[in-house]
Amino acid sequence: MATGRTSAQFIAALRNREELIGYWSLLDSPIAAERLARVGYDYLAFDAQHGLFGYQ
Repeated sequence: MATGRTSAQFIAALRNREELIGYWSLLDSPIAAERLARVGYDYLAFDAQHGLFGYQ
């Protein structure tokens, strides 16, 4: 997994069809999001429709 990519590097990797590894999260915890961000995934996706997110 890549770590420390800038937005431009991520976009370039995406356009070059490089393998990117991401994480799909259903959690509504900011602490969990911060910890996942430090693991080194290329991207994080937060599913606010099907996950545990509330409307508050």
